[in-house]
Amino acid sequence: MKKIKWINVLKLITFMACICVILHDIYILTIKMVITGNLYGFTWFGFITFLLVCGVATLIYADFEEQTKSTISATDQSIRNSTRK
Repeated sequence: MKKIKWINVLKLITFMACICVILHDIYILTIKMVITGNLYGFTWFGFITFLLVCGVATLIYADFEEQTKSTISATDQSIRNSTRK
């Protein structure tokens, strides 16, 4: 049984929160504008927050991708070593 990496659980929760903020902002700026007929836009704070959230989500995704690649390569290496014996 593998040990749970709690830092990755925290990263996953943060990533999901970032995705929720991004989807909410896109919904407000596109779909809600069509439904209500009102024009919505970013404030400076909202725009900076949106960019920050996109950056954080990108960094977390890249970290998970790197961890997945290293896990897959380590698994491949162990399979190769076991078949050579």
